[in-house]
Amino acid sequence: MKNLFIILLLLVAGCKSNIENNETAFNVIETLKPRYAKGFEVLYYTEFKVVNVKSNDKVTTQYIIYSLQNACPKGFENAIKITDSIEDVVLLSTSQVAAVTLLNKTAKIAGVANSKMIFNEQVNQLITSGEIQDVGADYEPNIDKVVRIKPSLLFTDGEYTTQGAVLGKLSLADISVVNCQDYKETTPLARAEWIRFYGAIFNEQKLADSIFATVEQNYLYLKNKVNTTTQKPTIFCNYPYLGIWYLPAKGNYTTALFEDAGANYIWSNDLPNNGLNVSLNFEQVLKRAKTANMWILFSGEKNLKELTLKDEKLAIFDAFKNKKIFSASLRVSAGGGIDYWETGIYRPDWVLSDLTNIFHPEVNDLLIQTHFFNALN
Repeated sequence: MKNLFIILLLLVAGCKSNIENNETAFNVIETLKPRYAKGFEVLYYTEFKVVNVKSNDKVTTQYIIYSLQNACPKGFENAIKITDSIEDVVLLSTSQVAAVTLLNKTAKIAGVANSKMIFNEQVNQLITSGEIQDVGADYEPNIDKVVRIKPSLLFTDGEYTTQGAVLGKLSLADISVVNCQDYKETTPLARAEWIRFYGAIFNEQKLADSIFATVEQNYLYLKNKVNTTTQKPTIFCNYPYLGIWYLPAKGNYTTALFEDAGANYIWSNDLPNNGLNVSLNFEQVLKRAKTANMWILFSGEKNLKELTLKDEKLAIFDAFKNKKIFSASLRVSAGGGIDYWETGIYRPDWVLSDLTNIFHPEVNDLLIQTHFFNALN
């Protein structure tokens, strides 16, 4: 929601001096400084806490979380207010569904966007029963429907364009907007650490810290094991969409994931020309990736035939001929929801385990089961 996001930024910019003064007017008793994520921090005061969302080390959005029994502390009038008694929430991203369910807050989900793209079985059952409502597309949700649901919070990533009157409608309905910026992080652990952001919002900090500690321990163990290998398979990923092949570039968390899994990803050092990606045509990719050893897909194709239905020319690549293509098709819902884009965001240790088993099966002694990826035949 670009309009919504811009308005929120202007509001916060206007009270920036207040933000700085607040941190000296009250005594901070504890600070959560993420070990990997750069986009947030949590400040704990005696009777409330403040969550700062940051960009380039500057606070861009501030949330104050306080007891419903108390008034909002003075000096934070312009911060986005959240009480510690959250009733219902609306989620516009599948990764948000994963975060909320991991924190055992499924019962608080009252609405979701793109309901058919959700993998979580329990959430799908609640959608079918009508307990969770579909609020439309993530890029343009039905705000009137959101207002009728009247959730305590609407979670978004703040990047989509919608009606200019959105903020006013939500404000009048007393619905606070939470902009989640995890996708801007540049490593898998940094993105996964945003579970601690949700932990702060939902007052489940200990659980969130425990989840992330497990993820971090497993991830670093596998990463260090992979570092002992000398042979790295050459890989590439994805396929063209409307004639354009989008590939993660330098600084993209997927690029970091491939490196940590011990792969020689062809575009690992290419500078992005489209967000954190490079946008290329078929011929440009073919020139560099035709002889690549392996091909990774983050989509749900289950066999080679399904892939050629996208474009027959994809069969030209050696990885296709050698059946060395792996897709995130192992956990796909009937509606097409891919769990890699849901649980995989907050369990990159599972993703790394899968990829390590593909690239270097000899070093993965943590593998209990394959979580997301499947070989295409």
